[in-house]
Amino acid sequence: MLACYASIAALPYVILTEARSASSFFCEELIRHGIICDFEFLAPKQGNASHLMRLCRRAHIPCSNPRSCVHGFLPRILDAYYSSCSASTSCGFKLFPSHLPIPMEKSLDILVQRARRVIVLERPNSTSQYASLAKAYETGDWGFAKPGYRDSNFRAKLSFDEFVERKSSVYATYRNALNVPLMNVNFEDATGQSSIERAVNLTVKFIRGRLQPRSRPASGCMGHVDTETYEELGCEKYVNG
Repeated sequence: MLACYASIAALPYVILTEARSASSFFCEELIRHGIICDFEFLAPKQGNASHLMRLCRRAHIPCSNPRSCVHGFLPRILDAYYSSCSASTSCGFKLFPSHLPIPMEKSLDILVQRARRVIVLERPNSTSQYASLAKAYETGDWGFAKPGYRDSNFRAKLSFDEFVERKSSVYATYRNALNVPLMNVNFEDATGQSSIERAVNLTVKFIRGRLQPRSRPASGCMGHVDTETYEELGCEKYVNG
């Protein structure tokens, strides 16, 4: 059975999420399970911008900085990125709304035409997420070795109610990305000691094409999978299907 699964070409994926949702930890866990995760690949201010610029040069994309690359050549960047992945290893990255050109819906459409698997990682507890986000902005401590961006006026610029409204809109937009298999993972599943292995193992199987929704999806939609509404495909169906 394992040999059967190992013989299947890897599938490209993307993690749609927001800041302070355990996304870096989740990427690290995927890497530990043999999945390539390039963290915030499209984030123009991150330290991995050199990766993006190298890819642009290899693909002969004429841009001078990460932001102009992403905003002016997103389809070509995604094509170059996913085509550079090994045929035997799934690869992808995590994505925040701020990483994409506006309007986000159009950018997501471009993205999901190329990513064969979409993972939506959400932190259901908005109160804790807002407090964590505010603390990170106010202290510059984003959990990395070097201090990050600071904004002592974050709470004045974005109230809790505004944050909740924006978050609801963002995740509704994420989940409206049709015609690709989509898996829901929540923050508690991604960090709880008793459930982390199960959540990550299910996500790895989903990325590799071994899970599908239990119920028949609506017309035109591939359906959603979460930790309770999935079934694992048998080897024959997986290979042929």
